[in-house]
Amino acid sequence: MTTAGETTREATAAHPSPTTDGPPAQSPSTWYGLLEHNARTAPHDSALIDGERTLTHAELLARVRRLIGGFADLGVEPGQIVAVWLPNCLEWVETAAALAALGATALGINTKLRSHDVSGLLARADCDLVITDPGFRGIGFRDMLREIHADDPEAIRLVVEVALPSDEATAPEAPSPAAPAASSGAAAPATAAETTAADTGTTAEPTPFATIDYARLLEAAPREPSTHDANTHASAFTSSGSTGVPKIIMHTQAGLIGHSTAVARTFGYMDASTVVLATLPLCGVFGLNTLMAALCAGRPAVLQAAFNPRQTIDLIERHRITHTNMADAMLAMMLDAVEDPTRISTLCEVGFGNFTATDVRGIIRRGGELGKRFFQTYGSSEVQALMCYPPADADMERLSQGGGVPVAPLIEVRVAADTPDSPDTTDAPAAPDTTSDEPPTGEIEIRGPFVSPGRITEHGYEDTPVDEDGWFGTGDLGYMRTADDVVYLNRMGDVLRLGGFLVAPREVEDLLITLPGIGEAQFVAAPGPRGLVPVAFVVLDPAAETTFDEDAVLADCSAVLATFKVPKRVIPLDEFPTVRGANGDKIQRNRLREMAEDVLPTR
Repeated sequence: MTTAGETTREATAAHPSPTTDGPPAQSPSTWYGLLEHNARTAPHDSALIDGERTLTHAELLARVRRLIGGFADLGVEPGQIVAVWLPNCLEWVETAAALAALGATALGINTKLRSHDVSGLLARADCDLVITDPGFRGIGFRDMLREIHADDPEAIRLVVEVALPSDEATAPEAPSPAAPAASSGAAAPATAAETTAADTGTTAEPTPFATIDYARLLEAAPREPSTHDANTHASAFTSSGSTGVPKIIMHTQAGLIGHSTAVARTFGYMDASTVVLATLPLCGVFGLNTLMAALCAGRPAVLQAAFNPRQTIDLIERHRITHTNMADAMLAMMLDAVEDPTRISTLCEVGFGNFTATDVRGIIRRGGELGKRFFQTYGSSEVQALMCYPPADADMERLSQGGGVPVAPLIEVRVAADTPDSPDTTDAPAAPDTTSDEPPTGEIEIRGPFVSPGRITEHGYEDTPVDEDGWFGTGDLGYMRTADDVVYLNRMGDVLRLGGFLVAPREVEDLLITLPGIGEAQFVAAPGPRGLVPVAFVVLDPAAETTFDEDAVLADCSAVLATFKVPKRVIPLDEFPTVRGANGDKIQRNRLREMAEDVLPTR
């Protein structure tokens, strides 16, 4: 916890993470050590592909060494948090590696966020150095930074401006990204008065804060890391819950690389033919773990600045991509855009998260018809993404469920037997005394060296809450299918007590999307005079030829569901309310609960 008068930066430096068992000793445990290992063992192999730009492992290491010097010349210190407000690109990766070598932390910020959200993150992280591309997709990053500066002139000390050649993979050939000739050091940043459009190569009004061209940092003399401590905080991610103020989740170099190495081995990235597509934003664990797993395997990673299904297909065909990870909606969109399946013939496996109530079984079935293995995985900002892989005996039903077997023996998982009721179960009748052959459900708990050591909240830096034995409560409801195979059901706050029984919304949602005309479904509940009353919201399938009939849907539900699970109303919407997250939009179930109250009869 930050003490009185102690800044977040001082707190994160003063409270380093405890040493853990981490990855095997022979494996690199720092960003720099990983890049150095790859450059030594396969210097001429491709490491990163970004549009028309390709970096070999040797070139990537050379650029990172210069950036270490460039950021050091700017005064970056151990424990400092630096905001990386960029799309997926070479510069994102090499910046994070260089900052880690200085003991600093890269805070990834999604390019979809706007000034209000970014201002809050910068304040909580005590972060006054921002790296961004002011020209990316005409979004207006400079204007947003001006707004933040106008509200708080101390909020931004310096902005490093990246001039990306293009955000499309089909951009014209860019200058070689190999390291430029050495100079005595990085140029000093321009003062606010000196900063003009000429400094950045773009057309803009002068900024009220100092800026420096990213290219100038690459002119610095190469420098070795100032720290080889693998337990320093290296990456920070914003939590993407549907309510509350986002937390900033910290991860160490050892934790990130140890976990990503396990992902590489379990997900099949070590094969010599593997090419990985990094299309999820690197500002989230889902995206960064995918990228890091490719680097840990020494295999090429193709970077996509922003997801576009047709461009994704182009990249798969062009680079013979074999593996990637996506959100469910992204994967569904890509499948819808595939007109010629031979264009994605090299694609073998895709892990995905179910964020938007898409027809998961349909996605997996379509993948199987194309000879590909699609499956749900499991993870979070605190325990990292891609934490589980499907068991060897997984059929389509198991592939459609979240969870799986942990990717490393160091990761322990269990389901708490004495999980208290979720927030939605208070003031409800107790469950009747029944027996069942079903495995007991409870909160999924994780223990291991790759769990986040700490986080920054509105109260400052806090250690990650674990019990006396080191178990972290995920807030997720699930059950153990076998001794090592965990099944994720729902967030604990989403679980409902209906008629005295605990009900996972997904059970009803999965039924609803099998009914004619329904494409997506959400199942929530609102308070009624005798407890919670279930309500379903649906988005209709635009390709369906049937007219929505609420009474018919309710009759279909009544025919197969227990009475207490049948929704009182089924309401069609054009779309579900969502909130932006690092891996895409997430449905705001709290808003749906409010909407459910509005459609139920007044009591």
